[in-house]
Amino acid sequence: MPRFLRAGLLASLLIPCAVLAEGGEASAKALRAEASGLRQTAQQEFDASKAECQKAFRVNYCIDQAVELRVAKVNRARALEAEATKLELAAKRRAVEARDAEQAEADRQREAHRPAEEAAAKDAARAREAAAAESQTRREHEAGAAAQRAREATVARQKGQAADAGRRAENEAAAATRAEQAAKDRQGYDDRMEKYRAKQAEKAAEAQAKADKQARIDARRAAKAAAAAGKPPRTHKHKDEKAPAPAPSPQPGG
Repeated sequence: MPRFLRAGLLASLLIPCAVLAEGGEASAKALRAEASGLRQTAQQEFDASKAECQKAFRVNYCIDQAVELRVAKVNRARALEAEATKLELAAKRRAVEARDAEQAEADRQREAHRPAEEAAAKDAARAREAAAAESQTRREHEAGAAAQRAREATVARQKGQAADAGRRAENEAAAATRAEQAAKDRQGYDDRMEKYRAKQAEKAAEAQAKADKQARIDARRAAKAAAAAGKPPRTHKHKDEKAPAPAPSPQPGG
């Protein structure tokens, strides 16, 4: 047998089964995890052994040894899984027994406390009846108080409506007075603006008259100056008048 196969077989025989040694204290989850690890390791080692056996002198013998090693590990994994199943069944059985015991204890406690519970229930029923009677009395009192408040609110509302009507009449009268005063103010403003515009027009007319008068004075001065210089007078055109055609200039020797 090749050296690596002998080493693998020896390691598989010496693997500590701590979970199995602990017996009932080992968890089924740990057992199944260990079994899964054994299966995976067995397959990986078998695949590696097959590849290595191709190099050995006795190939078939080498492969048989590898198969034997894988079967041993798989059988160990199966044993671990079987143990895990036993632990799971035992845990379920203990859980059922614990629930049954708890239920029996609860039933016993309930039977022991039943007289006190029945007395407490009667007391609670009497208390509910008293509370219901008190609640009915309170509701009747509140209904009467609500009716009284409604009557008082109606009277107050009527008084408020009368007061509002008086205030509205006063406000309407004041608004009419303000409107009349505003109309008077507007008419006064319009009158003042009309006078202002008439005054401005009068001032503009006076300014235009002064400008026309000054233009005529300037025209006469220009005519005099032209006559003195032996030139035809130069007239100034008025804004709305056309200037006359200039006189023919005197010819030499004429």
